[in-house]
Amino acid sequence: MYISTYSKPKKMDLLKCYESSSGSESEDGTPLKVEPVKFVKLEVPSSIIALFPGNDENAHQDDPSMHQGRVRSFAHERGMWAGLVSIEIGQPISGWTRLLDSLEGVNRCTPPLHVSLSRPLQLRHIWIAPLLADLRKRAAQLKQFEIMFGGVAVFVNDEQTRTFISVEAIGGGLEAACSLAEAAGAEYRLPPYYESRHFHVSIGWALGDQETRLKTALTQQPSPPPASFPVTQLQLKTGHQIHQVPLQRV
Repeated sequence: MYISTYSKPKKMDLLKCYESSSGSESEDGTPLKVEPVKFVKLEVPSSIIALFPGNDENAHQDDPSMHQGRVRSFAHERGMWAGLVSIEIGQPISGWTRLLDSLEGVNRCTPPLHVSLSRPLQLRHIWIAPLLADLRKRAAQLKQFEIMFGGVAVFVNDEQTRTFISVEAIGGGLEAACSLAEAAGAEYRLPPYYESRHFHVSIGWALGDQETRLKTALTQQPSPPPASFPVTQLQLKTGHQIHQVPLQRV
């Protein structure tokens, strides 16, 4: 038969063991050398970094030479999307491209062309769905309308990095469409459209502020013939995504 020789330690024995293991001196009374604690720096997961845009040391850097010298209206940030409310026109209307070909140093705007109803917007990703829902709700109360294209105008962007050749757009529904876009964006403190509303479709552009030169050149060219365009929907562009915003059927 096997008999265990284990006996339960007394409380006094346990206390002695504790004192022996937790002391800071050796048996001969000399101080023990305590090794410093080493800390290891851990990498922060990218999913956490994305929650705090603007603090990434490896943030995206734009190279204007890769975009025909163009410069962003605002810096790229993780979790932020460039947005715009507009009316899509699509391809250039007859006469617009002939006008551009007669102007030196002007590039054609890449289709689809559009009439802006807002400034360029900075949108947090979590705003997109509710903003789109609000736009659709408001647009459902605005009847479809028609716009007319007439004279040619020259505009310089806020940063004075590009000059645009544009065709002016006229139509009663444009004011209402712009106002509903402003009302939807106000809840997110997005900037309103320009105080002096001047609706247009940009068809060409040039680098820098060339307003004076291009206005002079345009006086020597015939204006493109007037044209009309039916507006059945607005659109919200977020990054490369296009979201349709239907208007009320007439």
